[in-house]
Amino acid sequence: MSNLSITRADAKKYIARPVGGAGLLDSLAMAEEAILRGFADWQDRDWEFLLRDNTSTFAVNNCILNSGNPVVTAPSASVFDGINAGITVIGTNIPANTTVLSFTRNADRSIASITLSANPTGSTTTTLTFGGLIPVVAGQTDYNLPTDFGKHYGVRFVSALKWPLDFIRFRDWNKVTLDQTIQGTPEAYTIFNISSALSQNKGTFQLRILRVPQKSDSIRVDYYRRFDEMADPLDMYGPYLYKFLDYCRGLLITTRRGFDDPALALSDSNRALAKAKEDDENVTEDEIVHMKSQMEMWPQYRLTWNNGPFYPDYGGW
Repeated sequence: MSNLSITRADAKKYIARPVGGAGLLDSLAMAEEAILRGFADWQDRDWEFLLRDNTSTFAVNNCILNSGNPVVTAPSASVFDGINAGITVIGTNIPANTTVLSFTRNADRSIASITLSANPTGSTTTTLTFGGLIPVVAGQTDYNLPTDFGKHYGVRFVSALKWPLDFIRFRDWNKVTLDQTIQGTPEAYTIFNISSALSQNKGTFQLRILRVPQKSDSIRVDYYRRFDEMADPLDMYGPYLYKFLDYCRGLLITTRRGFDDPALALSDSNRALAKAKEDDENVTEDEIVHMKSQMEMWPQYRLTWNNGPFYPDYGGW
């Protein structure tokens, strides 16, 4: 495995060198634009090196604790957005077995503050470490996903139920469910964003499990993380580093050619638009779930308006 890495400054020099701009501010600025564009293009692909899960804890630095006050304000924008009620909290002056009791949101839906289940024993500025798995609460369907979540890969219960959930689109769940408020055994999940990505830092994805859970459990989420486009050194897997840099170099050269031939630049922009539309319309393999409508299911199977499982062969929970 390659341990190659490169600073952002050296990456921009490498990308700009073929156009004689390794030392020119304008060319280095174009190289920075090519890096950002490159990350955006590469994020559209399912790279195995981006696969991870939420089994590990995650830390938030510079949290201010006040003795006797269970409320902790987010030290910076969106760093608490992956937190769910019920996860464990460890840190200086945090009593044993403390969890997150609840949280509040800002107008843009980012998490503003959390309330701990126990008061801090002293005032300090410290790093808080949070549990990774998502605690499922009976009667609650929506949960926050990790802040670096990019695309779903799989979801399963790991505590009581211990089975995987199928991905389903809202419109398909609506076809087979009359009463979506009745509690029962969850069998599917979907991903959505309750707030516009324009009004929130990068957009925070939500997990919804279907149907409404009637018991507590824990959820493991396998997912493709997002690239950290602004990281320094570059956030790129070593064996692919120079492949990525050469891709960005190609973007810069194409842009340079567009200055000399505007018609070429227009053609490239039209192709980019067509590709974006194609990506938006594609349905990935794990999203192809055949669901029969309620009328198709009747009278062979009952409609899913009660709290039993959708698949008749599954046992109760």
